[in-house]
Amino acid sequence: MSNRVLPPGPGRERASLVFRLDPVLVPGQALEEDAERAFRRTVRQALAEVGIRMTDRWWAELSLDHPGELEPVAERLESLAEEGIARPGRGHVSFWLEDDVAAPLEWFELDPVRTFPIRRSAPVKEFSAGDLPQGCHVAHGGCEQYVSESFKAAVEEEGLSGLEPLWVRDVGRFRAAQWFDAIAIAAIGRGLDHPWFDRAAFEAWWRRGGDTLPLIERTIATSTGGERESWVAKRAGLLRKRADLAASPSRRFGARQFDNRFLKSRSRLRRRGAGPPIVLRHFLPPTDFAFSWGEWEGQARDEPDMGGRLCFNRRARDLLLRRKLVQPRECRGVLVVDEPPPGALVFDAPGFPPPARLTAEELARFRLAESRDWERFLARPRKERAVTLEASLKRLKAARRERRDVFGKPARPAALDEVEAELGRALPAAWRELLQIADGGEPDSDDEPCRVVAIAELAGFHRETVAWVEHTEGRPEQERLYVGHWQAGDLLALLVPPGDCRGDSPVVRVSHEELIEDRRWPSIAQFVDEWLS
Repeated sequence: MSNRVLPPGPGRERASLVFRLDPVLVPGQALEEDAERAFRRTVRQALAEVGIRMTDRWWAELSLDHPGELEPVAERLESLAEEGIARPGRGHVSFWLEDDVAAPLEWFELDPVRTFPIRRSAPVKEFSAGDLPQGCHVAHGGCEQYVSESFKAAVEEEGLSGLEPLWVRDVGRFRAAQWFDAIAIAAIGRGLDHPWFDRAAFEAWWRRGGDTLPLIERTIATSTGGERESWVAKRAGLLRKRADLAASPSRRFGARQFDNRFLKSRSRLRRRGAGPPIVLRHFLPPTDFAFSWGEWEGQARDEPDMGGRLCFNRRARDLLLRRKLVQPRECRGVLVVDEPPPGALVFDAPGFPPPARLTAEELARFRLAESRDWERFLARPRKERAVTLEASLKRLKAARRERRDVFGKPARPAALDEVEAELGRALPAAWRELLQIADGGEPDSDDEPCRVVAIAELAGFHRETVAWVEHTEGRPEQERLYVGHWQAGDLLALLVPPGDCRGDSPVVRVSHEELIEDRRWPSIAQFVDEWLS
């Protein structure tokens, strides 16, 4: 960004606009399933031509790092609207900090790309550990973060402090790596408001009952008798509680996410905005892990033990990266400043620490329940889940029936023979079977989607990639057969030496930055199983 939004400090400021693209419809009209698929396909292709990716079925993300490159995107969005295809809907601007070698960051906030597949949250959290892919070690669920047993073991082996992982009950049928709710006890500090946040406007709205009061008053207007009296009492209780909390400093935390009702007039944002935590160095905890406050709409929660995002210092981040337990893009920077900017409200004070995430008594109670649940879990042996090619291809057939818009039609054996001749090498039999079910595709994913290229472009894609790798690395590239890529640019390859006619092969993810193997699946079956997860 040419004009920094955040206070001066370390790290490189990044920004993006995430916005929804809605179909242009007449009032009351709804898209049929086939029309919806065609709409998404048209929009995805139109945006891809100007370098914009869809983050899921309806949302797109636009980098704001280089304002001069936005004109083609604006023209494409205007043409989609003029043609009666799509128009931008809701959206939000996000600011974050990326580590910079010249100005390294000291603290980071965990921002997992994977969603935690929670099945039940109350009275006890439950999930199936087998729902998470191998090699995944962090995941998010709302404002909570979860970590794998490998993550937990690394923290314990290295003596990192401040993290209290609580086991999440595994109700799956198969043996799998276990997962933990990542509880950091200490806060990273109460923090400072985002520079664009209008604290006065927010406090006035919040004291009046915020968004809760209109809901209560609508119910009062349509109720009678005892029910109406009950809701009138609730309204009085809400306003009384808000008045008490407004007078207390305990609920004060820096706001970092808010909508345009609470924007200072000098800012140009007209939708929801979000930024990184901004904290004062003097109030950092002495631990390696801590939690930050991530409230929505500037509202610190009434109860201090709710929410909080996992943070860690540079020492912990370097260890986690080295062990491949987190990805660099999952480590968002925390802005640590020595002094507050002029006019900023300071909520921290000596002798006034933020509330702990859990008290010692609460933690002891959770540990006792965890111990009982763990004993019951061990008493019920789990089966080993065998990932077979037959089962994975069966899943692929089902996925293609449900989502024909994201998978290609089955490839003909003769066409596969032609592409093998063009490549000068045989495809593994398992990959041929995959292409004969779906000739390429890019299924939706909680993680970054991966695209398997169709045979019509396979030979050209492989040759161009090999030429680029050999030019960059200055060495021949013989073993990898490039068959796809992730949206951010990482490459998908089969490990098939020329002349090798095996029926199966390992599958690897190759970093587009360092051109090194970043991930490996022992078989095509295991890759397909995760690709469809």
